[in-house]
Amino acid sequence: MNSRTQEIATGAGIAAFGAATIVLSVSDLSIGTLRSPGPGLFPVSMGVVLVFLGLVVAGLALLQQVGERVYLRQPDWRSLGMVSLSIVAFIFGFKFLGLLPAIFLSTLVSSFADPKLTLRKAAILGVGLALLAGLIFRVALGMHMPLLLNPFGG
Repeated sequence: MNSRTQEIATGAGIAAFGAATIVLSVSDLSIGTLRSPGPGLFPVSMGVVLVFLGLVVAGLALLQQVGERVYLRQPDWRSLGMVSLSIVAFIFGFKFLGLLPAIFLSTLVSSFADPKLTLRKAAILGVGLALLAGLIFRVALGMHMPLLLNPFGG
């Protein structure tokens, strides 16, 4: 796949993600007004920006691609699956275990998307990211979110 084809696919993906953000935000959240913004205003605004940027990226690549054949490559299902599972791991990990284990689990699961990354390196990365996030959220930002929870409720 040439670079222009990748740019077209990337632009289309960005635009699709933006459109999905808009649809999901409008269906679940009230937008409000500019004077009294609702919780859906920011996600909808970001969705509009993503759609615009995605269309610009894809459009510019299409304008440069005159007379070339476009070949789309098979998606990397392993990477897509592992990154999706890492999001699920973060959600459940945060709910039942706290922020630090959730980040560690999410990093560990997403590391399986890269077959070259060893489990040891992924674990070190997970610990480092969890500690960094704990410092950022608790110390720097002063947010009081649960860093560690007892999964057994005790």
